[in-house]
Amino acid sequence: SLSKDRSRAPDVIFSRACVYYKQDKRDLAAAFFKKMIEGYPADPRALDAKFMLASIYKEQGRYKKAVDTFKTIPRGSRLANDTCFNLGEIAFKVKNYSRAVEFFRNVKPKSEIFGEKANLEELARYQMGLAYYEQGKIYETRIVCEDLLERYPESKSIKDVRHLLVIAYLKQRKTDEAIQAYKD
Repeated sequence: SLSKDRSRAPDVIFSRACVYYKQDKRDLAAAFFKKMIEGYPADPRALDAKFMLASIYKEQGRYKKAVDTFKTIPRGSRLANDTCFNLGEIAFKVKNYSRAVEFFRNVKPKSEIFGEKANLEELARYQMGLAYYEQGKIYETRIVCEDLLERYPESKSIKDVRHLLVIAYLKQRKTDEAIQAYKD
């Protein structure tokens, strides 16, 4: 029965990590996700464990560790898109705006983590506009915002996008466009 227990070990470890995570016991969750990654690297859930561990580091503001862990997630994997989005968010948080743009540019709509609730491309595009703005790249900011409004007219962040677009127009001394964007 010992071998039967051993075959269940990854299930137990992964479930325990998830329970601790849901209980906001991040350090314990991290320890179990690490145990899963190191003890059962071939288990399909090791990929989820890597993503969760990186997410915990990100939440804790341990960005270097988060980035290093996210980078162990293979590019072709089902979590690659969510990973790219998270790397963009971290780059933005540490004010590496040009790097943030690189990551956000490659984000596709589908999220493995949020499912139908979120369109990652839409979220990434808005943050890309902000990243351009932070670099003083007003033309790029404007183009990204106009494109976003065209592609996602029902976007939840429509007000924020319009606001950013109005600012971009004003910075470019395009008063009529600014007024029109504000009216829309």
